[in-house]
Amino acid sequence: MFNPEIESKLMKVTAFIRKTAKKNDLETKAIIYFRLRDGKKDIKAASELSISPNHWSPEKQGYKDRGTDIYK
Repeated sequence: MFNPEIESKLMKVTAFIRKTAKKNDLETKAIIYFRLRDGKKDIKAASELSISPNHWSPEKQGYKDRGTDIYK
């Protein structure tokens, strides 16, 4: 039953990696971790996903945008 007097708190989930790699190193892989926060609870868990650190965007919490440059 919905009670408007109960304050609703949302759980926050973020994704991050713990490794860095040199600029052109595409062989190194980093595990993607997830952090879940809900009030006083703070849980960090490793996923089964991995990514090259050069393709990771901390701001997007996922793959970087990749564009193609066209030169004339």
